[in-house]
Amino acid sequence: ADVAFGLSASGITLAIGWGATAVAFAALHRRAFSRDGDELLVRLGIGAHIALALARALIDAPPSALGHSPTDLVSTLSVAVLAASCLASGYLAGPRTAVWVRAVNAVGLAAVAYLTAQALTGAGEVTAFALEAAALARIARHSGDGFPRVAMLVFLGLAALHTLAIEAPPSALLTGIDSLPQTGVALGALALAQLLIARTDRQLRPLLVTGSAAALLYLASAAIITAFQPSSAGVAGTLLDLSARQEGQVLLSACWSVVGLVGLVAGLRGNSLAIRNASLGLLLLTVMKVFLYDLSTLTSLYRVASFIALGLLLLAGAFAYQRLRPPAAPDMRTVDRTLR
Repeated sequence: ADVAFGLSASGITLAIGWGATAVAFAALHRRAFSRDGDELLVRLGIGAHIALALARALIDAPPSALGHSPTDLVSTLSVAVLAASCLASGYLAGPRTAVWVRAVNAVGLAAVAYLTAQALTGAGEVTAFALEAAALARIARHSGDGFPRVAMLVFLGLAALHTLAIEAPPSALLTGIDSLPQTGVALGALALAQLLIARTDRQLRPLLVTGSAAALLYLASAAIITAFQPSSAGVAGTLLDLSARQEGQVLLSACWSVVGLVGLVAGLRGNSLAIRNASLGLLLLTVMKVFLYDLSTLTSLYRVASFIALGLLLLAGAFAYQRLRPPAAPDMRTVDRTLR
């Protein structure tokens, strides 16, 4: 039947037919079989037809087309049929904790990611990945299964990697970015998705909140550098003997120092270990930037000013830490046994 269908049909019809057959085999698997061999044959039927649908999708939408303008409707529908058939088969097949069911769901989620990369580009692709991660976090919360949680982290990682590779690469902290609105949408979606996931995942909440704050700080940093590029409108000439690009680096160091100090004070007052550690890490990063980059690029006058400003902020942070740091844990050897 599969051979006859493959010879008589073509295009999207093949993907729909084989995907629907996989779903039909999954529905059969829900029935109680008297012999283990029957279950094995049904699982082989599911896997074989998903493999046929996968091959058809890769023919209609080859990987070489990724990264270009959105493809035609047939290729998009072919990948969408593959994703729908895999997810429906995983839902109908039975216990979701089975290894082979998770493999089917993994293929379906991979098809969803492939479809997102195929149909969207730029900030829209990052936004879609971020929203898909937030949706998987909700599924993980209600199902209690660890697989959607792992998939959520994968989709969130795809959004972050796409942003750092295309929309806002690390070179943006040196030369600025081409499109600030596109970068703002991408980093804003990434920050919002992490906050939404943090509401449902208590275990990862400190890390996700820190990542959201880092995304917003990265956006502000890229905006500062972009505004002070020599080719930017309204920025020209020098300030005393400091060029426009150097002005941006001075402001960037000042921004990081102030944010680190404010975060340190907030973490001390709120007794939040995650905020304190993130703020101390940002201050350490600022010190490294001032010593390794600003010291070699700024003129002598602004080197002195940069070091004085950074030193004062670090002294203020040390004073705040001394006054507001949490009390040390008591020595349990000195505590009465009834209170231990």
